Formats: sequence, C-alpha cells, structure tokens
Amino acid sequence: MGNSSCEIPRTALITGASAGIGADTAVALTKLGFRVCLMARRQDRLERVANSIRSSARCDEAAIVFPGDVTVEADRQGAVEAAMRAFGRLDVLVNNAGTALPGTLEDLSMDETRAQFEINTFAPMAMMRLVGPIFRKQGLGRIINVSSISGIMALAGLGAYAASKYALEAFSDAARREYAPWGIKVSIIQPGGISTEIWDKAKADLTTIRNRNAESPFDGFYDCQLQQMDDLMYGGMPTKIVTDAIVHAATARKPKARYCMPGYCLHRKIVSHLPTAWEDWIVQRYVRVQKPEDDKAENPKP
Repeated sequence: MGNSSCEIPRTALITGASAGIGADTAVALTKLGFRVCLMARRQDRLERVANSIRSSARCDEAAIVFPGDVTVEADRQGAVEAAMRAFGRLDVLVNNAGTALPGTLEDLSMDETRAQFEINTFAPMAMMRLVGPIFRKQGLGRIINVSSISGIMALAGLGAYAASKYALEAFSDAARREYAPWGIKVSIIQPGGISTEIWDKAKADLTTIRNRNAESPFDGFYDCQLQQMDDLMYGGMPTKIVTDAIVHAATARKPKARYCMPGYCLHRKIVSHLPTAWEDWIVQRYVRVQKPEDDKAENPKP
C-alpha cells in the first residue's frame, strides 16, 4: 500500500456501504478502477470495507469513508462534499441504504411509517437533489436507486415498505426524464428477497410490533412472515446478482431503466400484471392471511 499517485478516473458514492449489497458493490466497482466514497452509520465496519479495498487496489485513495446517517441532511451534504474534496468529481451515486419495515396497516404507528419513507424514499430523493447540479455541470452522471420487486407489488404485512419503494420508483422515473437532456442516466434495481442482514432488523422490528399489539387480529400470519424472513436470510437471492446489475448500470454505455433479477423475482413481476383478483388470491396464499378463529365465530358467513 502507500501508493498515493494512483489514477482512478471514475468515482462513486455508495450509501449503506458497510455491509451486504453496498459493500459488495464498492469492491466490485474498485476492481474496475473506480474510487469510492462509502457512507453508512457504522464507522468500524466502513473502515474494514475501505481497508480491504485499499489493500486489494494497492492504492490509498481507492476508498474513503464518511460515517453518517442518510436520513440527516447535514450528513448527506457532508458525504457529497467529502467525495468531491477527495476525488474532485463524482460520476455515480448508488442509493442503497434502506430498511424493510414489517407490520400491517393497523399495527404500524404513523411515526414508524414516516421513518420508513425517510430512509427508503426521502433520503434517496435528497441525495439525487445534491448530486444533480454536479452531474449537470459535468454533463454526465449515473444515479442508481436500489428499489425492490415490492416497488411494483405489495405483499400483506409489508405495506409501508412497498409504498416507500413505489414512491422511490416514481421519483426515479421522473428524474430519469428530467435529467435526460444532460446525459444523466437513472436506473432502478428491483431485487427480490436478498440474503442480507436487512432481515435481522426486520425480525427485531416485527417482534416489537407484535409485543405492542398483543391482541392484533393479524398476529397469526406474522408467524409465517418470520419464517419467510429466515428463509430469505439463509436462502434468498445472492448479493452478487444485485451487485452485477448495479455495476452494469454504472458502466454500460446504455444502462437499463430497470433491472429485474431474472429467476428470482420475474415471477412476481408477471403476477403483478395478472387481473387484480388473481393477484390477490396468489398473494394471500403466499402470506397466509386469514381470520383468527374467534373472529370467524363472531362473524359467521351469512
């Protein structure tokens, strides 16, 4: 290491870069000659990722870190400024930070729902607003927003998460058209269930929500949801598939507007185009939504 004269022309700012998709994307991009600014809240984990990149690239400037919360305006501004100070330019923004909040409409508080939108929708939108003027001045730039297949089809018990991703997709579509005259490309990544630690937090959040709503009529299918989270943690989509899509969006001459992971979520995209009654039937059986027995007794069918 210790090589401070290396030249890596392209640069990327990646949020949620301390683990999972964000960290893997940073590694993949630096292998292609990018310099990266890594943003996340956990500085110790950011430093580990950055040190690994610097060692592999044999270049001290291959990676810088910016510990910060993407939902805080000062931190967002600070991350962009740090990248510009270090690199002198910014070519790619990867909006990867996000969470998956479980819970039904009745069981979630409004504060919890607003917080979901803050990290999944408003933070990426704010980051786009910060890099937009830089990209316009340069006459080029790539914005890559990590959405979800839930951004086109909402499952029961994941309404707030799906709504935040639906909104992110709408902002992304609008931004793609607004920035087109400047040659700025905006791409949406639509993974299915990924094997990452996002489900650890989702499980903890669901436990909190269940404890607070002990008499919830929806409690029965939360057991199914917890099992599905375990299945995703250990048998979901490998992060490499998502990382490869992000790298293509960052480097291809003509990146796609949307990257739907084949074989993992294409079936859900197809289901979303079925008649609504068919889609509802399939989704309800997937998440096993049904009345509790006492509800059935109190409300017999006519």
